[in-house]
Amino acid sequence: MSTPLYLANNPIYKLSMGNLNTKKSKELLSLLKERSWLVLDGKAKNNQGNLFKTELQQGDFVYVCIGSKQLWGIYRITGEWNTLPAELAPLLPSESEWGYRAAELVVSPVRNDIWNLKKVTKHWAPSGFSTFYRVADLEEANKLFFEPFYDRTLIPNAPEHLVKISQATPIPRNQILYGPPGTGKTFHTVIRAVAILEGVSDEAIKKEYPPAKRAELRKKFEKYQQAERIGFVTFHQAFTYEDFVEGIKPLPPTTPKHSKSEGAEEGEENRPTVGAGSVQYAVRKGIFRQMCETAANALPTEEEFVLKHIPFNELYAGFISHLGKLIESTNGPVIFRTKEGYGVQLTAVNQQTGRLTFQYGKGRVLDFDSPFNMDGSYSHVDKSRPEKLYALYSSIDQIKNLKSDIINKVGGNAKTLQWVAFNELKKYEASQLSSQRENKQIKPSPSYVLIIDEINRGNVANIFGELITLLEDDKRAGKGQTEALTVTLPYSQSKFSVPENLYLLGTMNTADRSVEALDTALRRRFSFTEMLPDPSLLSKDVEGINMQEMLLAINDRLEQLLDHDHVIGHALLMQVSNLNELKAAFRRSILPLLQEYFFGDWGKIGLVLGSAFIQQMNKKKEGKLKYKILSFDPYNKGDYSEKPVFRLTDVDSLEAKAFKDIYEIS
Repeated sequence: MSTPLYLANNPIYKLSMGNLNTKKSKELLSLLKERSWLVLDGKAKNNQGNLFKTELQQGDFVYVCIGSKQLWGIYRITGEWNTLPAELAPLLPSESEWGYRAAELVVSPVRNDIWNLKKVTKHWAPSGFSTFYRVADLEEANKLFFEPFYDRTLIPNAPEHLVKISQATPIPRNQILYGPPGTGKTFHTVIRAVAILEGVSDEAIKKEYPPAKRAELRKKFEKYQQAERIGFVTFHQAFTYEDFVEGIKPLPPTTPKHSKSEGAEEGEENRPTVGAGSVQYAVRKGIFRQMCETAANALPTEEEFVLKHIPFNELYAGFISHLGKLIESTNGPVIFRTKEGYGVQLTAVNQQTGRLTFQYGKGRVLDFDSPFNMDGSYSHVDKSRPEKLYALYSSIDQIKNLKSDIINKVGGNAKTLQWVAFNELKKYEASQLSSQRENKQIKPSPSYVLIIDEINRGNVANIFGELITLLEDDKRAGKGQTEALTVTLPYSQSKFSVPENLYLLGTMNTADRSVEALDTALRRRFSFTEMLPDPSLLSKDVEGINMQEMLLAINDRLEQLLDHDHVIGHALLMQVSNLNELKAAFRRSILPLLQEYFFGDWGKIGLVLGSAFIQQMNKKKEGKLKYKILSFDPYNKGDYSEKPVFRLTDVDSLEAKAFKDIYEIS
């Protein structure tokens, strides 16, 4: 039975990005998937581009396909519509009004052979003649599409509180909120952390705690902190692995004794120096290790949850029965991926002997994108082959080389097909273990959240060290986690793993030029949610000044002069209620930020704000520089005398008109 996916009264749409499935746009697709951006040409036919911009709302669901070739997954919209950054234009198939929406991945497909749906030509289907389309008939779509391809039954009208993170809308365990300065990233971590702990969506928390009830939400957040359910740390250039995970720290001097001191690890002895009042050392746990151990202690014990081992014969009997039903129920060929990413077709299953029969392309397995170009070549895999592989390997990842790890170990000659059969068997086994766990109805383990503010300001590769691999979902510790990994920590020599119920929530300022980009290995293990300026949160009338239009004008110009990451966030203006407060916000926050953006070229501030905010000193008579450049060979002082010198105007001397002129174009 498929797992329910509660939509909480939100609609679900189809989005096909098949027009990006070109050699030119291959890099763009990879970038969009990494950022969880969903895009569409604003001029798509039949008003579909406009509907993507105006009809789609935050909280709505979208299943994404690349034409009828590939499924990306089911996403939930988290951001407003925005113009695609100009720097991505060269990767687009055409010059048009391309826009995007930020989203979070909810469910990944369990199958990708969507050519089996070519006969389903309804508009909501991948093969349907539509780009953006609302899925109205969920009963039909569940039966033909969502259940077989996502193992999910979509339920439209479940109440919001039933949208559980662990079941219906699972959010990534490692995620980063990123965006320009002042977009509320740290502010939003309070909402996201409480949502994770209570198993609901961000939207549910916002609805329960509107801005007027922010103080109540903060109290709840602080209670979770006191209960050690939420941890908080800020990365910086001096932050190290020893601060984050564990390190050797000196203790206050004592008399020379070989005794354990407070704070020392169990089994560790202090190492005193020579002489009275010697310095002693102990291994101290960092916040990450503390949070991991606290979360691990809340996981079910062996007594609470023990998965039943399935004997191979019983497992294989269920497996071939499952494959037989799959062939009968699938409208088209049943295609499986090979280790190299090609496809082979399962044509027959012998329920008595367990033999599997495959059809494949001439001389090699067929191209996965062209599964019907077969020449009728057949080969078989008997039960004995996967049985031997099952005894040798606990994971498909342990098979690195098909010849040495399969043929040399278990014999036979169809090494690729043996790998396919074993891979599908392990998938089936995982699904059976998952069903066992669900049937036991164990109370879900409480979640824990570690917030890492300014995650890109630290040297993340050094801070996480060897623990980067342990962050992956399938490498985390927990009952039923068959691929969980454990490492030995360098100082304490203790065994360590990252539990499945710990969430990492980072923030990242995209305009910070003082730090490098995130380590690639770490970036691949995190999900990213973009936080953009939201002018609608500002007032339209502060002593006659439209704050919303002013911020829009500033950011439009900054994107033209710089890029998408160097804009101004709404949070810098949220507390402004009169002209004096607006002047203070410009003096303390906005002008210094623009000076940093245009370092060495302050004249461009005038292109953003106008001439009232900046003066060219050697052009205005009243602002001429007092001292001229002296003569000195071999320099030509004329070259420098003509160089423009700019000074910021005293903001307190400006009238309201100067701020209005930012957006009122005469």
